[in-house]
Amino acid sequence: MNIKASEMIGAALLFLSTAIAHGEDQPNIATFGPAGEQCAKLRSVDFSLTEDAPAEITAVAPVKGSGAVPSTCVVEGVVWPNVRFRVEFPLAGWNGKMLVVGTGGQAGSITTAADYDKDKMNSPPLLPQGYAFVGHDSGHSDAGTKWGWHNPSAQIDYGFRGGHVAGLIGKAILEAYYGRGPARSYYHSCSNGGREALMMAQRYPWDYDGIVAGSPSLAYSSLFVRFYAAVELMNVMRSTERRTASSTTRVSAKSISTACSASRGRLTIA
Repeated sequence: MNIKASEMIGAALLFLSTAIAHGEDQPNIATFGPAGEQCAKLRSVDFSLTEDAPAEITAVAPVKGSGAVPSTCVVEGVVWPNVRFRVEFPLAGWNGKMLVVGTGGQAGSITTAADYDKDKMNSPPLLPQGYAFVGHDSGHSDAGTKWGWHNPSAQIDYGFRGGHVAGLIGKAILEAYYGRGPARSYYHSCSNGGREALMMAQRYPWDYDGIVAGSPSLAYSSLFVRFYAAVELMNVMRSTERRTASSTTRVSAKSISTACSASRGRLTIA
């Protein structure tokens, strides 16, 4: 067996194991040609020495395009210790640009290119334009707030590090596949993601060529005091409504009982 044949078999096995792990019914890797094989080989690339963003790849798969969306390479992994990421880019025809999208609310999930386009955060879809897309979870997979309790590492990832390392590993993966990093890198997100975008501008201005901070959530101290006050107000209102309803029911029951007694059980409804 020559080296080229063994590499093809190895790439096919890598793709097969990834598809099985994700439960996806993907077409045979051979249908993607050399680009699909190059994509599958990213699974064995060592990204542990990526400066400031040591990472491990957990899944790689070429994905067949549909309509205007081109066939893409999807790479998933973790930047040490806990920032999960997903990188999507065209197998061919990359425009040299990369967009990183952050997380809203308490984070804990990864925005995909399809999510981004579905939510109409961008007018024309990105992948058909040749963009590379990067999403991350800000360092935890819990949508609530317990993840931050006595967990300084998670707090740092959520506070500012997540968007930084997502961009770094995205650039490293694109360079490993295309032989060059992006000519332009952008960050765009909303709400908590808008806050992340402002943190990128403040702490890592060299990471991105353009930053869009949509509706950033700021001044957390006063913001969450207001949230707490609003919740307490709603609890008081619900409690008052229950007491009022209970009192009304008792009064109505007493009135009916009195009327029935006075008329010996016969009620006349006017």
